[in-house]
Amino acid sequence: MAKSTEASRRLATIMRIVSFPVVLALLVVAVKFIAMTIIAALALAAFNDGDYEKSAEYSRWNLTANVIEPHKAHFGLGTAYLGLTLYQEARDELEIALETAPLPDSCDVRLNLSYAIEGLGDAANGEGDFQKAADLYREAIVVLQEADESCPPSDERQKELQEKADQAQQNADDQGDPQGGQNPQDPGDDSNESEGDTPIDNLEDLLEESAQDKEENDAADRAYDNLDDFVEKPW
Repeated sequence: MAKSTEASRRLATIMRIVSFPVVLALLVVAVKFIAMTIIAALALAAFNDGDYEKSAEYSRWNLTANVIEPHKAHFGLGTAYLGLTLYQEARDELEIALETAPLPDSCDVRLNLSYAIEGLGDAANGEGDFQKAADLYREAIVVLQEADESCPPSDERQKELQEKADQAQQNADDQGDPQGGQNPQDPGDDSNESEGDTPIDNLEDLLEESAQDKEENDAADRAYDNLDDFVEKPW
């Protein structure tokens, strides 16, 4: 009987030693989950206050050793970058989030990703790179079209992007054919040799520069206006 009792004690000791790492691991996971929840709440509060820098900072904290829901940290960071109009950084983070985001989270990720790509298109449009802008607008449309059928419809948003893509493509076509299909003037004709120096041409140059400046300003304004359309939670 004494031997049986001693064996039982040894078995209990072994079980405690073996189970300790498991208990410790579970405790670490629990603490990590609680910390992530608190940090995510801080990121959301900062985002709602318009402090996108701080929201991005909090979201970066949740990238560390995040094996529970890593897509949420990348989504939060990408959304904060949208608020900062850092469109390429926003696209990078949101594309990472999309790789692992389950439904219905992927619906929100796709929506914000479309805004990031649109922002890159607006920037290209403002720089006069109309073909690049058109291609980017189409990429944003594809992101929305590939959403699961359970996601909220995005027909109106796709229509808006398509209109911008069509306009940018038209500008690109006109840019590639500045004569509008007309035959260029005979290079041997020197009657317009000093045409570029006339007051009329100088005025046209000024008007063109003014239009370019307006395009860039409009692109910046749209970027800030679109903030109201972003998903209102970086998790």
